[in-house]
Amino acid sequence: MNQTIHDMFDFMEVLCWSGLLRLKNRCRRLSWESPLIIAMAGIGDLLLATPMIKKVSEISGRPVHVLTTYAAIPVLEGNPHVDKIFFMEKNAVRSLSLGFRTVHEFFDKMPYSVIISARSSPALLRKMALSGRSVFWCGNPLYERLRLMTRLRGWYSEDYRRRFYGKMHMARLLLDMVPAPFPENNPTMPFMFPPVTLSTALADLLKKPKGYTVVHVGGKDPMRKMTAEVISGIIAGLGEDRVVLVGGPEDAIQAGKLKNRHPKLQDMTGRLSLNEVFFLLKHSDACIAPDSLVMHMAAAAGTPLVALMGNAMPETYGPLSTAKSIVLS
Repeated sequence: MNQTIHDMFDFMEVLCWSGLLRLKNRCRRLSWESPLIIAMAGIGDLLLATPMIKKVSEISGRPVHVLTTYAAIPVLEGNPHVDKIFFMEKNAVRSLSLGFRTVHEFFDKMPYSVIISARSSPALLRKMALSGRSVFWCGNPLYERLRLMTRLRGWYSEDYRRRFYGKMHMARLLLDMVPAPFPENNPTMPFMFPPVTLSTALADLLKKPKGYTVVHVGGKDPMRKMTAEVISGIIAGLGEDRVVLVGGPEDAIQAGKLKNRHPKLQDMTGRLSLNEVFFLLKHSDACIAPDSLVMHMAAAAGTPLVALMGNAMPETYGPLSTAKSIVLS
């Protein structure tokens, strides 16, 4: 209940500051000369925003600047539509090459003509609204509404939730929030780029002439994360020498227990970068993953996928893939 109240206040702040930004924009003319995209969301949500980033880049005729989280930077590495990546650190905006500036300095001195806010925190919206410079701003309060709805979903029926979420996918919603004409057949497929060089661990794995199935042992939401018993059953069914586990360093303990139970299992948890996981997925036979970044990466790689959505809405957050996908929710 406390978290629900906190999210309600966040939502009200978003409405307040985004409304003030719209009032400041009433007399401004939209120019695509120097756009900034803000995506202070999860890593998987940033991957879903890559088609929108490409769209803005093509409209402006140049690579764009993106303000995101430090953990999400690998999603944009090698992206030809992105020029500079900034990230938030406490009350400062940093980049890997330009040092840091306070948030006020960043918005007052950087000459952006339009800001596309896929997701911004209430504090960031407040500082943009109170900035001395006026900039054309395009907001997306849908994320905050979805987060609030996530807290309240137990109060409503499944049918009500589906009507609230709608049937349009998040990648398409992000594309449509950009106020510029674009062909209706513009692809909404998220995309990433493989690493320039492979680590020794991944190179050695791919030397073995086997068709692997990648299984993601991670996932932040306990309602979507697979239990050790479920993963063990998957490994036994597929053959332990044909399964590769992926995940973050926080998943290493669970992966170690599975490795003890299935000695021929390939355990890559915590050993690969995000771009290397993407490369592995592109060269694998299939992937089994909960609703997570790895699920969206497998879809972007065109790998046949079994997606375990848990309590998430597949219509909004499900995988977008050209390959065969089985979605379980």
